[in-house]
Amino acid sequence: MTGAKEPEHLEKTAGWVAAAVIGGGCAAAATQIIVLRECLALFYGSELTVGLVLFFWLFWTGLGSLAGGRLFPNLFPKPSAQLRFVLVLVVLYGLLLPSTVLWIRASRSLFGLNLGELAPLEVTVTVIAAVSAPVCVFFGVFFGSAWSAVAAITTSPRGIFRLYALEALGAALGGIWLYGFLVPRLPVLYGAACLGAALAALGFLALAAQAPKTGRIRRLLIGAVMALAVSAAGLLEEPTRRWQWGPEVVAVVDSPYRNMAILRQETQWSLMADGLWLFSSPDPQSAEDDVHLAMLQHPAPKRVLVLGPLSPDSLQEILRYPGIQRVDVVDPDRTVFLFAAMVKASGTAPLGEDSRVFVWDTDIRRFVEKAESTYDVVLLNAGDPFSLGTNRFHTQEFYRSVARALRPGGVFSFAVSGAEDMLGEAQAAYFTAVVQTLRSVFPRHVIYPGERIRLAASKAPEHLTEDPKALSNRAARLGFSLRYVRDDRLENLLDPFRLDYFRSLADRKDRGGINRDMDPVGFIAASRLWAAQFHPGFSAFMQRLAPSFGPLSTLMAAAAVAVLLLGSPAAIFRTRPEAALAGAVGAMGAAQMAFQILLLFLYQIVAGALYAHITVLVSIGMAGLSAGAFLVGSFVKGRETVFPEVRGFLGVHGAATLLLGAMFPLLETGGLGALRLWPSWAVLSIFSAFGFVAGVAGGAHFALACLVGERVGFNRGAVGGILYGTDLLGAAAAAVATPWVLVPLLGGPKVFLAYGLVLCGAWVMSRQALRSV
Repeated sequence: MTGAKEPEHLEKTAGWVAAAVIGGGCAAAATQIIVLRECLALFYGSELTVGLVLFFWLFWTGLGSLAGGRLFPNLFPKPSAQLRFVLVLVVLYGLLLPSTVLWIRASRSLFGLNLGELAPLEVTVTVIAAVSAPVCVFFGVFFGSAWSAVAAITTSPRGIFRLYALEALGAALGGIWLYGFLVPRLPVLYGAACLGAALAALGFLALAAQAPKTGRIRRLLIGAVMALAVSAAGLLEEPTRRWQWGPEVVAVVDSPYRNMAILRQETQWSLMADGLWLFSSPDPQSAEDDVHLAMLQHPAPKRVLVLGPLSPDSLQEILRYPGIQRVDVVDPDRTVFLFAAMVKASGTAPLGEDSRVFVWDTDIRRFVEKAESTYDVVLLNAGDPFSLGTNRFHTQEFYRSVARALRPGGVFSFAVSGAEDMLGEAQAAYFTAVVQTLRSVFPRHVIYPGERIRLAASKAPEHLTEDPKALSNRAARLGFSLRYVRDDRLENLLDPFRLDYFRSLADRKDRGGINRDMDPVGFIAASRLWAAQFHPGFSAFMQRLAPSFGPLSTLMAAAAVAVLLLGSPAAIFRTRPEAALAGAVGAMGAAQMAFQILLLFLYQIVAGALYAHITVLVSIGMAGLSAGAFLVGSFVKGRETVFPEVRGFLGVHGAATLLLGAMFPLLETGGLGALRLWPSWAVLSIFSAFGFVAGVAGGAHFALACLVGERVGFNRGAVGGILYGTDLLGAAAAAVATPWVLVPLLGGPKVFLAYGLVLCGAWVMSRQALRSV
């Protein structure tokens, strides 16, 4: 009688494990996205941070899964003990979730990161590695152990690999919950604490269901107390923001576009975005420089367009020009306008109170490309292209859109990082890329050297002047008495010898290049500039490497590596199909991750709303993984031979190869550029569809690989953990190689082709090795 109840008891426990896998997948996806957003805020919004976060996330999870798949069956030989341990892991994993957010927010103080300063590369790597290790290793061990535990009590192969589908389904649900509930309604730490409490409560509820009645109430009470304790971590939201921003912080807003912080030090207010300073108020010198160095180049400005955040001080300076009829201020983030309202008490008029001022909370690039009005002056306040989000405002395509929005004789102006006298090698390469791109659209420009080099450009050169006396006379005619843009300072800025030096840098052909949407040399040059501040040798190495390996030769090298590493071992693996299978899964994991990273990068280039919609894009990809695995479950139902599974595995692998290859001509011909004029919901839908299709291919590939793996020598209980770990380690390699090496060397379009070649080599290897199965 007891023996009859044991299988039934274990089957019920397996149902709890399945629920725990869904909950764990939900928590893992939500935590991954939270970590991505928090690290973007900590490390200045650079998309290179995405690559590092994904690398360590996948690396640690892969190691954990391999360990769980291999060690777990030996540590817990009894199925009942295995299942209980998996549920204990769920409880502990729930406790880790809010701790991860606390750890990230404490990093600025622990590592001495100053506000507004770029973090050294080694600090960035150390923080991300340390933050992601506990939660990721834990989840990897949990998944590998769950697979082994379920394999011990079920005979259906479909029942086992559906754990992967359930985990992906949970991940998709986690993204939906984050996007639909947490981001719009709760501070991040509150959401992480509530999710961790819910997961811990689920684990305790499952453990209580397995216990005898005498111990059940005790476990439920302990679980309730722990869940309340975890959820109480949300009360630390305000103190942890002070860890991040210091005691001067007034408000922190996780807007759809970036993390914004408003600081107040005595009478001065400052606005920070993703850790970088945007502007302060009052700050009369910055306001005069930002406005008058550009607007004095136009004899009589009437209509002004400001793109990006505008300080109240700068707005006052614009409105001092007597002929001003209209000022349009465009920024998608309404936090900028909230800041203006908060400083109203200081005596500065907030945006929109003057009848001539109109504010637009819409995408800057979309506004310019669809602009029906034209302007005398366009001021761009986008900052340096340290991210693809800001680089899209420094490309040739965008400058052409600005040129169409200018009236005859109109002036376009912006500022980038620089120096008043000499520029270092990395700075010079960055400055050259910016100026050469500007020249490709605006034949005439004026350079104002300084810590922030301001450029003023026009297609009609008759208004522009480098004569400081002429600019002073214009200011005098307008009745201006300026404190900082004075005669002596203009003479210093426009010194002929200094201007000759900067023009000579811009004329050099051995550096720079035209910054384009699909060839972001400006973003790459800005990234080298960041690296040069801490590691000049690394920056110089990348500078030398890029010209020596042209796109064609680099592509040929990638093809050679793919054939060498994946195609040649086919003969060796002819008698070791399990090794070939693991290699193919790793290659697919790499290609899948590269596709996701490039999709995120392209969305940022086209739409500029990655921070807002990264949750949607990642969740849709996870939903695709789940759908692919469930489709395989339906496909193999009732089949007893392995041949259809091998054929399906190779077919899905080949289809993924073709998908990656097809992206190359689409991007190389600029096919995605037209999407910028589409409605934002349509653009998001297109990219989501790409992510879903790629996810279906990845999910089906992994599920088929698990079915084939049981037939080619893998232990049935360990196959899921081992292949899952292999998949994640391949993805981890791609997560760091794609944004840090391949994109700078090849450009986005050719990276798709390179990974297509890698998948092709893996397909040849798998086909050769699985012939004998």
